[in-house]
Amino acid sequence: MIDNEDEIIQNLKKLASKSKERFHDEIMNMKDSRNFAGGEQSLELSKSRLKSKANLIPRIINTIVNPIRSNPYTVDYSPVSQDFSGYIPSISEFCYDIIDKSNFKDVEADSLKDAVTSGLGGFYVTTVKNAYTKDIEVKVNLIEDSTMIIRDPYDNSINGEKSEEMASVEIVSKAKIKKEYGEDTARDWKRLSIDIEGPWHAADSDTCQLVTYYVKSDEGVDIYKLAGDKIVEHKVLAISDIPIILVKGDIQWEDDQRTLKGITSSLEDVQTLINYTQSQAGQRMKRAPKNPISISKRALEGNEDYYKDSDQNLTPVLPFNDFDPKTGNPIAPPTRFDNTVATEDLMNIMNMERTLLSDISGVSRDIGSVEQTTNETAEGLLLKTKSTESDISHYREHLKSAVGYFGKIILEFY
Repeated sequence: MIDNEDEIIQNLKKLASKSKERFHDEIMNMKDSRNFAGGEQSLELSKSRLKSKANLIPRIINTIVNPIRSNPYTVDYSPVSQDFSGYIPSISEFCYDIIDKSNFKDVEADSLKDAVTSGLGGFYVTTVKNAYTKDIEVKVNLIEDSTMIIRDPYDNSINGEKSEEMASVEIVSKAKIKKEYGEDTARDWKRLSIDIEGPWHAADSDTCQLVTYYVKSDEGVDIYKLAGDKIVEHKVLAISDIPIILVKGDIQWEDDQRTLKGITSSLEDVQTLINYTQSQAGQRMKRAPKNPISISKRALEGNEDYYKDSDQNLTPVLPFNDFDPKTGNPIAPPTRFDNTVATEDLMNIMNMERTLLSDISGVSRDIGSVEQTTNETAEGLLLKTKSTESDISHYREHLKSAVGYFGKIILEFY
């Protein structure tokens, strides 16, 4: 047991309380944004109406993220003086080994995707014991749910480097806690949670919080793991900064304070209108006649089987009785209804909304298209691409800052 365990838990509670006060609304908006981007897009239509979606937001997000996934940022070190130049090859090898073992390319891209989608992503550096060699290794992991980061409300940096304390919360099974830390982890297994304020609690009775609490100290960074009502693990890393790296999205002013936003929140209204347009198109197709043939009973008599599935046959043979055997009078031939669905007005609305989607997001709707438009020159396409890069560059610049901070932290593990 740690001597000042109660004090540490109280400090964590204070951090959570201050973080909730500062970031609660932001976290709720982040959750709403990622759900909307994932397809949770309600439409106020009656139950009898067809509801259809054409979710374009994931494509916009992937347009920003995929170039990083295929060509990620990396870390390069240069000596501050000639005396250190001899260390650069071994430092670089150490860093690249960590990057390779941690699949850092995907960590980078996924944290950027979280930032673009909802406003915040992140990853962390930690030490683990190799199961085979028993050596202590440095590893980088993605923070799977960035809304579960308890941030320092006084840190206004772009990547988290000014934080004096920070915590991350994982929701894990109680069985896992018992297995890793023992049956005596908590006095009461029915209430296995740290009583902290904020949206960081388990969703059901079979799971609980595993809180990792980072605090800067004179010795480096103290890392406490808390489960139940006690600290179950403590270690000190001899580094100067908290090894949680934040990747921030768009930074906007709201209620007189800086707030993180993803691209989704600005596109929700336009995406909703696109869904209504798509639903209207589906409704019109649903109402169109399925079998567009009109035929009299006398003309049909004896030929019923030919007409039964005529709407499902591209080249149906449709015989009919062309005269009345009793009177000898001709019978009118079958006629077809026009079942063309009128969509021109909907296409105009859809194109207008797609253009607006592009204008708001900064991602050209033509980026990624193989073919140029009829009168578009290669120079025009290049200028359009550069314009898009400029409009979305802040996301990638924030990631670049995060990777730079990561390189600084790795250097301290060397």
